[in-house]
Amino acid sequence: MKNKNDVINLPNILSISRVVASPVVFFLLAYGRHYLFLILGIGLFFFIEFTDILDGWIARRRKEVTEVGKIIDPMADKIVTFSYFFAILIYGFYPFWMLYLIFFRELAITLLRMVYSKKVKTLPALFSGKLKHNVQAAGAFIIAIVMLLKIPSMGKWIFYTMLVITIITLLSGIEYLIYILRSHDE
Repeated sequence: MKNKNDVINLPNILSISRVVASPVVFFLLAYGRHYLFLILGIGLFFFIEFTDILDGWIARRRKEVTEVGKIIDPMADKIVTFSYFFAILIYGFYPFWMLYLIFFRELAITLLRMVYSKKVKTLPALFSGKLKHNVQAAGAFIIAIVMLLKIPSMGKWIFYTMLVITIITLLSGIEYLIYILRSHDE
């Protein structure tokens, strides 16, 4: 088993590369109004999402799960997701309050996770958190298809996709809050 304190390993490098690539995704999607930029931005986003799956698999397989990786990986996920959804927000297909609520949930749960881990133990990944991540990824895919194919009523498709993402994200936050409050009472 490798040292759990090692910072420089392939999974952590992949996580850091996702953070570094996020502004490129944002720029390509938000400011690259040419169709080619849209294709490149969406393609890069999904490549980055693939590296998220890959880094977790490598870390477990090579026994390179580190404390640093446990922090970097979820932060990278959030940065990549926000880069994508914020770039789509600029097109005006959905209101800012949706992204704000998603951001607020992510920030609140991240801060609660930090406090919880210092006082009690590590906050486990709950089913709703995994569901939220998968719904966000599926939603990003739906939005990509709608935009790439220029589906009629594109704005409605994106609005309702983001609405579902927002609702699932908030419900996940509520489940985490309930879990923390119940475990605090024990």
